[in-house]
Amino acid sequence: MNVCILAVCYNSYSESLVYIDSVHRAMLAADVDLNFVLIDNSCVEENSLLIAVKELCTQSGFKYYKSANLGYIPSISAAIAKLSINLAAYDYVCVSNVDVSLADNFFEVLQQFTKKENIGAIAPAIVSKSLGLDRNPKIVKRPSRIKLKINQLLFSSGFSYWLLKNVNKQRLRISRRLQTRKRGIGQNPESGKNIIYAPHGSFMILTEAFTQHDNFLSYPVFLFGEELYIGEKARKLGLSIVYYPELLVEDMEHASTSVMPSRAYRSENIKALSYILERY
Repeated sequence: MNVCILAVCYNSYSESLVYIDSVHRAMLAADVDLNFVLIDNSCVEENSLLIAVKELCTQSGFKYYKSANLGYIPSISAAIAKLSINLAAYDYVCVSNVDVSLADNFFEVLQQFTKKENIGAIAPAIVSKSLGLDRNPKIVKRPSRIKLKINQLLFSSGFSYWLLKNVNKQRLRISRRLQTRKRGIGQNPESGKNIIYAPHGSFMILTEAFTQHDNFLSYPVFLFGEELYIGEKARKLGLSIVYYPELLVEDMEHASTSVMPSRAYRSENIKALSYILERY
């Protein structure tokens, strides 16, 4: 099995060390040919943590790539072009942040997944370290334009954003415990897996059915909205996205975006929703 992991770091070297170590351990437990690239968008001077990250990448046989801070998906697209990564050579391409870690059996379980030509992406279980709750499936059904416009409006002011954040937090706790968000997920009769609309953006697994298309990551928005982009891209390509909770990823939760100023956070979300809505 050939796998490429493209991981974006922004001032999160401690998390990167944990992530790289988990990937290396998972790789040793399975028969996998792995190309791991750490794309560093950080805006800090070289320090002991960065040196440790570079050394661990070298020891693990992974690549370290220093990038300008172009954002999440744009940095990945730029790295693919700059490093001349032939994505057609891989069974799976994983796009991720670095504030996650893989279960030791991650690649073993991925090998057991039965690929179908109509499956474009896989959403693993992404378990929140603090809440103990699975962040997938991120979006079960395709949201309406009205819902997206309402979300855009809620990001327009500090108070409405605060309200949205707290309502979502409580809804997440309740829905996960009652598993209400997982009801009504469509079943793919060929694979027996759960069909959803979009995966959580912190760790997305794209199949060769998705990556074989030109400009499959042509999303120019700096940050946010990548789940909607992947969901729409798959839909337009006639591909399904499946939720596969047997694959386990632990989420350390927004190591970079949690320190992002509220005004900038809201502004980037509005830009992302505007881009999506223009093409929805």
